[in-house]
Amino acid sequence: MVKDEVILLQYSEKIKSELIIAMKMLYLTQEVEEDEIKGANRMLNEFLNALAVEVRIAYNVTKDQRFKEVEEGINEVMGLIDSDFEGATEKISTIMTRVTTCADEAYRELINLGIL
Repeated sequence: MVKDEVILLQYSEKIKSELIIAMKMLYLTQEVEEDEIKGANRMLNEFLNALAVEVRIAYNVTKDQRFKEVEEGINEVMGLIDSDFEGATEKISTIMTRVTTCADEAYRELINLGIL
């Protein structure tokens, strides 16, 4: 039980950190010059692909279904980057909430167990 909660907390915090980076990168795509937007979007998509791999690993290790939902959400964001900035930012925010909930639940359980 303790081990599972620690692992869930670790993966959740790591993914949450990477989602913050993704959001910052997404906002930066709004500031680049027109001739740079294609490259900026490509870099963001590659980062999101790497993040999706991390999320898949988190799911495989924890078997927490929420990570499957997070991976699906990341794939949706990749489809929105070129055409719907607001939709992409909203989706990342939704994903962030889901991951934060995972971290919070694991943290609270560790407190209840007297570990933290």
